[in-house]
Amino acid sequence: MTPRANRVASRANPTSPRTKSTTDAPELRGFLPALEQLGFDVDGLLTAVGLQRADVQDPDVYVAPAACAGVFVRALQERRVRNLALQLALHTPVIAPLPDYLLVSADSVAHGLQRLARYFRIYNGKVIVTIADEDPLRVIIDSGGDPFYAEIAVAYSLLRFMRETDDQLRAASVTFGHEPEDASEYAAVLQCPISEVRHALATQVTSGATNIELVARRLATTRRTLQRRLAETGTSFDAIRDDVRRRAAEMYLADKTLSVTDIAYLLGYAEPTSFHRAFKRWHGTTPEAFRTAAS
Repeated sequence: MTPRANRVASRANPTSPRTKSTTDAPELRGFLPALEQLGFDVDGLLTAVGLQRADVQDPDVYVAPAACAGVFVRALQERRVRNLALQLALHTPVIAPLPDYLLVSADSVAHGLQRLARYFRIYNGKVIVTIADEDPLRVIIDSGGDPFYAEIAVAYSLLRFMRETDDQLRAASVTFGHEPEDASEYAAVLQCPISEVRHALATQVTSGATNIELVARRLATTRRTLQRRLAETGTSFDAIRDDVRRRAAEMYLADKTLSVTDIAYLLGYAEPTSFHRAFKRWHGTTPEAFRTAAS
């Protein structure tokens, strides 16, 4: 399963609960008990986005997607639990009656996935599920750039299929386009490897080993396959490497024991001038000026 997700919006702009548009209310309704079990003040979260519990619990009342998203954004900001999306999936046996029925009444896992893909297209425009006819079967979950929705779609769907097949179904691997808060917990719960390009790069960047062949080998895939899968998620290896280098550069510059030339070498640049050009593109200033300002 390969979800695309790059970042969570820092804030939502709730609109009137009765505005006409696609709604995420069935999912939010299903997750309210889990939020309470995890220690959240659900009424407080709802009030913060202009909702009341009755708005969400009544299936005939329209709730705007922005308001639903706002509830999850505020829950994430509280940082009460790690991997909130995974915890919600674990504490929610049934997210909503209709998608649950579509899954449990399907003739096969493939049929259930097809039904789930159609459900998301109609009821949740944020998530698009595509089934790639490969061996093993690959499911691509496009969350429109929202890592929370990507994680919850992956975690809930896979856990639901595992329960329905008495743990006979196993994912070969899950690949995220972003770095989960705790990938090891995902691997333990979903019982499969969690591949993450950023994490692989981050662990290799200090040795300058940032070429795509080495990262592909670490992820047990080929260069061509890795490039194709990143392209399908709307990004590229070069873009991810650039971001990993930027973050590492900021961390290294905070450590005054390393010279700027040392940092350029550690990040895999052929010469210091290449690092200077990249850093000026990132921050609009030189590494030396950035270090001085930070100190």
